[in-house]
Amino acid sequence: MASLRLPANLKHLLLNPPSSTQNGELVVTFTSSFNAIWNDAGSGTTRDGGFWHPITQGTLRPLGSMAVGNFKELNGQRAALLIGAKSTSSSNPPVKAPTSYTQLWADKGSGAKLNGSFWRPIAASGYIAMGDVVQSGYTTPSTSKVWCLRSDLVADGQYADESV
Repeated sequence: MASLRLPANLKHLLLNPPSSTQNGELVVTFTSSFNAIWNDAGSGTTRDGGFWHPITQGTLRPLGSMAVGNFKELNGQRAALLIGAKSTSSSNPPVKAPTSYTQLWADKGSGAKLNGSFWRPIAASGYIAMGDVVQSGYTTPSTSKVWCLRSDLVADGQYADESV
């Protein structure tokens, strides 16, 4: 398996996130603080999966939960973006909470020691959900867990097949 080597300054940035910055209508920051949500330990799968949710900072929220291919501690080891609106007075804010969620999957019958479920945020009209939410148990997540982005702030992107 190939390992990823990071330049020292990037590794420092990921482990020591800067304070928030403003970019247009958005406030953006990094966090390296997460809540462990669910993992597939005990399920018998050939690949381990641990799922974490970035901890919000005031009105700054993540765009979704995070997955890693192991059960190791994530706090202080990875970074995630948190975003928010620069101003809350706009009638057309850059971020909005989802209106609800659609359940994608629940681990019922998987044999995993913990119960967990995966949810897709349903964005308000004119907004786009950028990530999914992993929930401990089977109840619908709170709409305050993530932000959805206003559609004019989103562009198509690509990723390499080997990255998933």
